[in-house]
Amino acid sequence: RTESLSSIRSNFSTMTTLTNAKKNDDFISKTYIATQGCLPNTIVDFWSMIWQENTRVIVMTTKEIERTKKKCEKYWPDPGQQQEWGQAKVTCLTETSTNDYTLRELLFSWRGREERKIFQYHFLVWPDHGVPTDPGCVLNFLQDVNARQEQLMSDGVNPVSLS
Repeated sequence: RTESLSSIRSNFSTMTTLTNAKKNDDFISKTYIATQGCLPNTIVDFWSMIWQENTRVIVMTTKEIERTKKKCEKYWPDPGQQQEWGQAKVTCLTETSTNDYTLRELLFSWRGREERKIFQYHFLVWPDHGVPTDPGCVLNFLQDVNARQEQLMSDGVNPVSLS
C-alpha cells in the first residue's frame, strides 16, 4: 500500500532505524520502528526501546512546537550536556545544522551498561500541514541518512536506515 508523505508524517513523527538488518545473499532487508513523538511520560519507554532494539539512527520529522502547540517532548539534552530519564543516560556530543535539518550525535547508556553512539536526524522544514514544496530537501535529507547507514555498516554495526 502506498501512502502519501503527508499521511506518513501525520501518523508518525519519529522514525527509528534499527541495527537488526537481515542479510540474504546480497539483499539487506530494512526494518523500522515508527513512533509518535515522545510525551513527558513516554521518554523512558522510548529510550528503553532504543536500547532493546540496538537502534543507532533516529529520524525525527516533526518540530517540537508547531503553530504554538507542543507536538513532541524534547528527549535529548543540549549540546555538551547530559540528561537522565529513568535508567537512560544521554549526552549530546555535537549538534550541527543545515538549512533543512539538525544532526545530533548522542552517547546513550541504559542501566549503566556500555555507551552507544546514536545519530539523531531532526528534519525541521516539514510544514505544519501538507508536504515540503521542494522535494529536493527531503531527498537530500534521506541521502544523508542513508550515507550514515552505509558508514555504520562498513564499521560493522550494520544499521538500517529510513528510505
